[in-house]
Amino acid sequence: MLHIALDLSAGQENGSGRGTYVRNLLSALAAVDRRSRYSLFGNPAMKSLVEMPNFRYLAWEGLNGIKVWHFPDLASPYMREFTRGVASGGITGSMVVTVHDLFFHTHSRDFSAASRERMARNVLGAVLVGAGFIVPSYWTARELFETLGVGPKDIAVIPLAPAPEFYPIHDAEALISVRKKYGLMQPYVLYVGSPYARKNLPTAINAFLQARLGQVVLVPRVPSVTEGGRVMLAVAGVGDEEAARICRGLPLSPHDRSRVQFLGKVPSADMPLLYNAAEALFYPSLAEGYGLPVVEAMACGLPVIASNTAAIPEVAADGALLVNPRDAGEMAMALEGVLGNRELSQSLATSGLRRAATLSWDKTARATVGFYLSRLGS
Repeated sequence: MLHIALDLSAGQENGSGRGTYVRNLLSALAAVDRRSRYSLFGNPAMKSLVEMPNFRYLAWEGLNGIKVWHFPDLASPYMREFTRGVASGGITGSMVVTVHDLFFHTHSRDFSAASRERMARNVLGAVLVGAGFIVPSYWTARELFETLGVGPKDIAVIPLAPAPEFYPIHDAEALISVRKKYGLMQPYVLYVGSPYARKNLPTAINAFLQARLGQVVLVPRVPSVTEGGRVMLAVAGVGDEEAARICRGLPLSPHDRSRVQFLGKVPSADMPLLYNAAEALFYPSLAEGYGLPVVEAMACGLPVIASNTAAIPEVAADGALLVNPRDAGEMAMALEGVLGNRELSQSLATSGLRRAATLSWDKTARATVGFYLSRLGS
């Protein structure tokens, strides 16, 4: 029987990509792997998420006899303890680390000095003990090879997927309700992301305001609370303080500012409805190791306008309209085109649904178990 220790430290981070990954992976592993024994640690609040005979929660000190140790979060506080234990001979078994990206190194301004130091120490320690690495994209795999020299035999590219709750919703009452909840009384374009610099929010706002959307004859995808209203930009994931800071750095007139609605940290339960009630997802991030909002939006049947950089073209495939995230004029034209051309909008929605259908957490979990098995004896 394969015995796996799985670190749930990041699982409590609702709204973050790391937290989403840990929670969905845990649920999917419980569904597809009834033979292996899993010892969960790192987050007691998640111990009741999976109630299966082969899954149990233990404190770090109680772990023993482990064949594979999986750390799904590069910032895990336990990774240093693991590498120390290997060095002292107190810990045996193979180490597997999920690395979504190396942005602590390449986009360091988005991280505190303490976070950068911890992640750099952890990834170097993992390399030194011969860990296997799970990455969500070939783009991140190349980053690992070029930055740390990790070879192909030690890397598994395992894509992420939209969770089951992301699908086309046609309940007009529910869609209007979520719009009223967030004050989105007009048609809106949805932006999903944090205020990190690499998320490119100021340029996204500039591009949206440059777009001549007042001249677009919009046929709303979903029922509008206010018919014929001006198009809004709804920003999910950015709080009031961060929104005020971003707006201070932009030359926004009162009219411009009124067209951008900051929604704050949106509960995960509301996200499927927000995607479904939008006219398009606007995701012009400068760098992503994967980009879960892209596949979540596509799974909801939402047209996607996204960056042509980093892992996003690989993730979106032919399911999105890709643009240069540094060119506000190009992005503005893309917004005009998608919102003003019903045929293009529908074509993107259809191709996005087709692309999202190729991804599932079942596939992700099965590939992950396969990689565990490949690391035995490493």
